[in-house]
Amino acid sequence: MVAYLYSAAATAHGITYIIYATDSSSEGDEAKEEAFATGNPAMTLSESKQRSEWFTLTTYTGIAAILPVWIIVITSIPWIRRNHYNFFYYNHVLFGLVIFVAASIHASTDFYLLMPGLLLWLADWACRIFAGEAGGLSSKTSATLENAGNGWLRITLPPLRRLDDSYNRVVALEEKGRSSFQPLLYYHLQITAISRLQNHAFTAAIPSSIDSGPVFLLQPTTGKSQKRLNKEWTWKLASLVPEPLSTKTINVRAEGPYGVGDNGFETASHIICIVGGTGITGACSLAHWWLERRPENTLFTLVWTVRDREASMIREWTDLQQTAISVPNLTTFTHVSSEIGRVVPSEHLNNALALAGGAVASSSGHAWVYSSGPTGLLDSVEKACIGAQKSIRVAKDEKGASSWAVQDIGWYVAKWEV
Repeated sequence: MVAYLYSAAATAHGITYIIYATDSSSEGDEAKEEAFATGNPAMTLSESKQRSEWFTLTTYTGIAAILPVWIIVITSIPWIRRNHYNFFYYNHVLFGLVIFVAASIHASTDFYLLMPGLLLWLADWACRIFAGEAGGLSSKTSATLENAGNGWLRITLPPLRRLDDSYNRVVALEEKGRSSFQPLLYYHLQITAISRLQNHAFTAAIPSSIDSGPVFLLQPTTGKSQKRLNKEWTWKLASLVPEPLSTKTINVRAEGPYGVGDNGFETASHIICIVGGTGITGACSLAHWWLERRPENTLFTLVWTVRDREASMIREWTDLQQTAISVPNLTTFTHVSSEIGRVVPSEHLNNALALAGGAVASSSGHAWVYSSGPTGLLDSVEKACIGAQKSIRVAKDEKGASSWAVQDIGWYVAKWEV
């Protein structure tokens, strides 16, 4: 949102200045020409020429800065980003640098106004390159790439041990038998065998610990012509392990991890995950967190919708299903859309939170819903959560018998859009 507001403000600034500077009513006004010809109101044309030719290019570098801004904004449109990710990605990387250089020249004598932003940008890149569990993008880590079968790829990183204060805290927690990780952590992975520049964000299905590194699950892109698919990052990755169950050691640069801005799961009496496709990774990490913490009097429900049943035949999911058999209050359900139609999130919310089911003894809890997957699923889950929230609040206001097992509901939908 800040980026969009900046783009709009910068555009308004440029248009307003150009309208005033090119106003024909004052044509031939030497004083105006002297003051505004360079685009820097704080310095006259003569003063600019005395310093350097660069100080006379303020207007042109302003245009050179704002045009790439709008190229980036346009290529960020969800349809373009999803269907032409490489185009979107490289536009951001290349034009981002152009914007910083052009904006620095455009600022001219007011360059100091850019210093806070430039320092934050440099600090951000320093963290990306040198910080993080695996040492950032400056460090290579040997990882295992595996063709997990049924269209799935698995990337397993080794234990990401960093000898610093955070690592010591992790050791102390695990020695006390307490969970040392947070769920929903995502990393940016750069696989040098495919691209030295491009990286992709993946949520760890199994978070890292002292003895093991994070595990990532992904599927190659679909829905395009084979010629276009062959150029996709995920297809290039899949070509490294073409046979089911085959493995290969690859070099990975890992940036992160980063967390999400919602920790409602920590205080929820009932966690509900409704996910589709590769969205299972975030739900798996939540399930592992819940199994380790096992907060008292809490329940965990996980619904995974897949198109074909074969897509659910993956070790992380089958292990979780086996665990659910022997663990009270943990429920897993595979929804196969090709067999029973599209998933209806409101039905699963009603089933999980109905007081009549006896799952929660009193209506004093708080539910938290997590959803990740295709856009259509995210929209339907969000709509179902809004409907459930209204119904719960109405029942609460009426102060009568409620059919809900909770007093409130919150949710986090994993969208990349603003």
